[in-house]
Amino acid sequence: MKNGTLKSHLGGSSHRSLNEKLCLMSEAASGMAYLHSKSIIHANLKSSNVLIGPSFEALICDFGMSRIKEISSSSTSRTPATPMDGTLMYKAPEMFQATNLKRASPAIDVYAFAILCCEALKNCSAIFLATQKIERDVPNGTRPRRFDGVPDPLWALITECWDQDPTKRPAFEVVSSRVSAIRYEAAAGDPEAQFTIGKSVYFDAKSYPDAFEWYTKAANQGHAQAQYILSEWYHYGFFVTQDDAKAAEWCIKAAKQGHAKAQYKAGEYCEYSVGVTKDDAKAAEWYIMAAEQKYAKAQYKAGECYKKSKGVMKNIETARYWYRMAADQGYVSAQSALDQLPDNQ
Repeated sequence: MKNGTLKSHLGGSSHRSLNEKLCLMSEAASGMAYLHSKSIIHANLKSSNVLIGPSFEALICDFGMSRIKEISSSSTSRTPATPMDGTLMYKAPEMFQATNLKRASPAIDVYAFAILCCEALKNCSAIFLATQKIERDVPNGTRPRRFDGVPDPLWALITECWDQDPTKRPAFEVVSSRVSAIRYEAAAGDPEAQFTIGKSVYFDAKSYPDAFEWYTKAANQGHAQAQYILSEWYHYGFFVTQDDAKAAEWCIKAAKQGHAKAQYKAGEYCEYSVGVTKDDAKAAEWYIMAAEQKYAKAQYKAGECYKKSKGVMKNIETARYWYRMAADQGYVSAQSALDQLPDNQ
């Protein structure tokens, strides 16, 4: 895929947020939970086998080593039953034992996920010390050291997932649920994270009530795009009761933060008395604000205001200027309006 793998996406990049990493880990855990629910052991889970999809979602790939097994409800069967090999860094300690060297159980995927989490949190840089010899130290209980930036609940889950005893590792159904909870907890107080979660549950999970909840949390903390989305939902009655007063309220909040589309929409609300009292002067003010941000539709409306003296003094040359700005962006109505203006006034 054009967005590459988890390894290439995170590798060497320090600007990926914790929320983005938690989102990717949550999606990877969900994918693994699905595989295990179908009695499939991946047996080679690693950062280069997690693709980044078109919407930047995590997708599990490379099932060349996968095997089908009857998985117990705990996903930690004591009797491995299928062949296995895999990448050294991700190998569970039991796989280094001679009796288990070519055997697999669901718990090996859980162990690999713990390593995957550490790698993702550290931008896919080295997580084992250079002095450590994995095939010697991991069977003796050695694991990567904790580093800065790992939430306590996530570290606790990681340590459970790489427990020396495979029967004590949680099932992926549990892992997926806990990573999601950690992700949501981390989002508390972070409007950008809340907006990202809202977007994710809207487009991926199609859970519109949850999306509304997260967008509202972000909007209440001043996230302009979330405010604009809520204004649209209230205006058109998407997943909520139609309410133009609330639509106008959210729209104006976003507009005051410089959101160009919201400024244009606020102009329409004021011009046509949608959820607010009709006010041509205020409408013109909003249109001009959005026009100054090069929003073509607003540039056209600003031209209309100056041509027709709606909320501002009539000024054909200023109207011509805004029509020209919109026309230069390919706005057809603006070109038509420009052609109809007198040559000199």
